[in-house]
Amino acid sequence: MTLKEDLFQKHHRGQRDVMMDHLSKQFHADVKARPTEAANCGAIFDLELSAWAIRSMVILEIISEIYTMLSLCR
Repeated sequence: MTLKEDLFQKHHRGQRDVMMDHLSKQFHADVKARPTEAANCGAIFDLELSAWAIRSMVILEIISEIYTMLSLCR
């Protein structure tokens, strides 16, 4: 693994851990609700990826606003 890849992994570790926690909870809830059926992995992944994308966009907007406010204060 290169230094760039290592830094990328460390930078996104928190988001990855939250996403894995959510996926795990969704899988367990799906299996508990329908124990005799196969888990719908595609739908669970799609839902979590959509939620992750929305969280990322909101975070980027907040960071952008903070930098804008800080640059106006100078």
